[in-house]
Amino acid sequence: MTSTWRTAALLAGGASVLAIAPKVQVLPHPLAPRVDVTIDGKPLASYSYLTAMARPALVSLHAANGAPITQDDETSDGRRAAGFWFAHGNVNGIDFSAARLVHRRVVEAHSSDTQGRLAVQTAWTATDGSTLVLEDTYFTFAGTERERVVDRVTRLAAVNGPVRLGATTRALVGLQLAGGFDPGEAVSDGQADRISPCAESRGRWIAMPGILAGQSTTVALFDHPGNAGSPNVVRCRADALELAPGGDIQIEGGASVTFRYRLVIVDGRPSAAEIERRFREFEG
Repeated sequence: MTSTWRTAALLAGGASVLAIAPKVQVLPHPLAPRVDVTIDGKPLASYSYLTAMARPALVSLHAANGAPITQDDETSDGRRAAGFWFAHGNVNGIDFSAARLVHRRVVEAHSSDTQGRLAVQTAWTATDGSTLVLEDTYFTFAGTERERVVDRVTRLAAVNGPVRLGATTRALVGLQLAGGFDPGEAVSDGQADRISPCAESRGRWIAMPGILAGQSTTVALFDHPGNAGSPNVVRCRADALELAPGGDIQIEGGASVTFRYRLVIVDGRPSAAEIERRFREFEG
């Protein structure tokens, strides 16, 4: 069922219609600069593009059990981002982890009984007002009784000459976490190279469990092997999961590069083997 609202029953005489919301709803707010996402009537996330934010992001993420996953306040210099975010620390020498990413428009907000979709456009704008990169991002949202899945596909187009995503210590994509996660229990497919669970290493995924609002919950971040620079550097802290660039990326003028990521939020604590199985479904 793919309409925002579907007719469930026609009452006697057709005088009135009972409408039931689709399982996954993606609804632009009528007043606030955000798009709200719910599954079975429970909040999953909001895509926020407040002008006060350094960059648009998915904020207020929740597990299926209702536990809040993210912290959504960012520092004034943008060094700590809100929610589930994407940026880069060296774009033709400009640090876009602190510089402003400007929301352009919501392209699509689609609700259905299987998965929701949200397409948005963002401009990476230099201090002189010129746009170096035009970002088109496509989210899909799905869930079960115990799991939430968010896919992010981001296309970066060089619209004002060539663009170099250069060396940087800043992450490319990250999840700013609420309190309650345990970095000492983090796992990744690059675990063998780590001297401690959150030491940096090359990897395709990283996961961290925790107890949030009294509920056992695990978050995992997947880096698609087709991404430029993959496998990227995976790292974590008590308040974050991050994927850092694995090397320089050159985008010629008029060309583009596409990145794919998956965020999985699971009630309970799946094994590393189970997370690997889910990653293989993603990469396939």
